Formats: sequence, C-alpha cells, structure tokens
Amino acid sequence: ITLLGGLEQGNRFQAISKLNDHIQTQLTAEQALRVLRGTDGYWTQTLEKIASKLTKPQTPADLARLLGGTQQGNRFQGLKALAVAMPETMTVAEINKLLDGLDGFRSSGIEFIARRLARDVAPSDIASLLEGTEQGNRSSALKAVAYHMKKGLQGTEVVAVLEGMDGYWTNAVSIIRPNLEKPQSQASLLALIGNTSQGQRFEVLRDLQAFIPKQMSAADVQVLLQQTEGYYEQGLELLLPNIRPPSPEEVAQLVAPLSNSFQSGQMMKKLRELH
Repeated sequence: ITLLGGLEQGNRFQAISKLNDHIQTQLTAEQALRVLRGTDGYWTQTLEKIASKLTKPQTPADLARLLGGTQQGNRFQGLKALAVAMPETMTVAEINKLLDGLDGFRSSGIEFIARRLARDVAPSDIASLLEGTEQGNRSSALKAVAYHMKKGLQGTEVVAVLEGMDGYWTNAVSIIRPNLEKPQSQASLLALIGNTSQGQRFEVLRDLQAFIPKQMSAADVQVLLQQTEGYYEQGLELLLPNIRPPSPEEVAQLVAPLSNSFQSGQMMKKLRELH
C-alpha cells in the first residue's frame, strides 16, 4: 500500500497488477479499500485483481463497501469477482445492498447470487429482490429465487411477486406452482390469473388445474372464465371435474356464452351428467 503512494486510476491499477502476486497475507476489507482508493474508473478491474487475496468470508456489509460506487455492468463484474469471499448464506436485506445500482443488470445479479439466499423467504422479501425488474428479466430472476421462497402459499400472497410480468405472466405462475397450497381459494385463483385474457388466461387455468377446488359453484366458474372469449368452451371443459352438479338454471348460465348451438347442446349434456 505504501509503494502505491499517490498513484491514481490506470497507473495505480498497473502498479497493483504487478504487485499483486507479491501479496503474501490476506487483505482485510480496510486494507483492500486502501488499495482501491484512487482507482476510480479502474475500480472494478482492480477489485477483480485483488479479490483472491481477500480474507474469507467477508461480511455482507464489507462486500457492499468493496463494491463502492460501481454501477450497472461494472458492479455486476465486481459482484462476480467477490464471489470467492462471500458467505454461504445472506439475508434479503444484505443481498439488496449488493444489488443496488445494478439497474439493467439486476436480473443477472439476482441469478448469480440466488444460491446464497436463506430458505423459506417471505413473498414480500422476494418481491423486494425483484424490484426494478420486469417481463422476461423478472421471470428469469424469479426462476432463480423461487426455490428459496416459502411453500404452502395462497395466490393473494404472491401478487407483488407477479407484478410486472406482463407477457411472461404464464411463465411466472408456472415457476411458483411448487410454492402454492392446494387447493387455492377463489380470491387466490383470481390473483394468480391476474389480468390475463383469452388464450393466456386459459393457459394459466390449465396450469393451475391441480389447485382448483372441487364442488365449485357455477357463479365462481364463470368468474374464472371471464375474458376467455374464444377459449370459453375449452375453459369450461377444463373445469368440468371441479363443478358441483348444477341446477337447470346454472346449466343455462354456463352454456350461454357458447354461440354455436351444437357446442351448446353437447356442453349441456355434459353438465347434466355431473353428479
């Protein structure tokens, strides 16, 4: 550290590169920060160079200090370099500190660090990890952390996790199926279906079939099938095993959205045979 003197940026990095092999003792976070001081735009490259010399494991707070003010891709590279000094398990709050500033690289950061998450993490904490991600990136990040999320959940508990999935909603619901309780309440099924419509809504219903309760009322079934439009018949066929024997009035209500008289007649027959 004394030899580095007042060298800065590229010159400091070049000197550290030459001296690195001669470091005989492991560096504490404080010592490493003194080495890094003044590297500025070369901070990440310097961190990659000295990471193997750090004492192990570093505390999560010290890992955050070692990442300094790095941002986006540079921060992600620094995070990868520090893997050699990370503790086996970290809390969500500790990991969030490390993810700060990753922005467009946040999903990659989550995927990289996910295995260090504790088990049985609350959905609200998983949502905090996913904050700032959306669509495909959010789905990929969720896939990485879903194993660590609590099991036996109702859909109403995972609404914040599913937010921002948009076109990847079906994928996201499929990812968290192992975390869901059987059966799901009507409110939870609706939370899991979200604002999906038509084919996407049918796909979600099909994915959740094992979680749908038996002996559902015709009214509850119709609520689930709202916005399925051209997929209404397929949706109703899917839910037949879950419908309690309907009254003649309920049969009429259930087949009303079917415009084809032949389809309507066939479905009426199936509904009347339920017992």
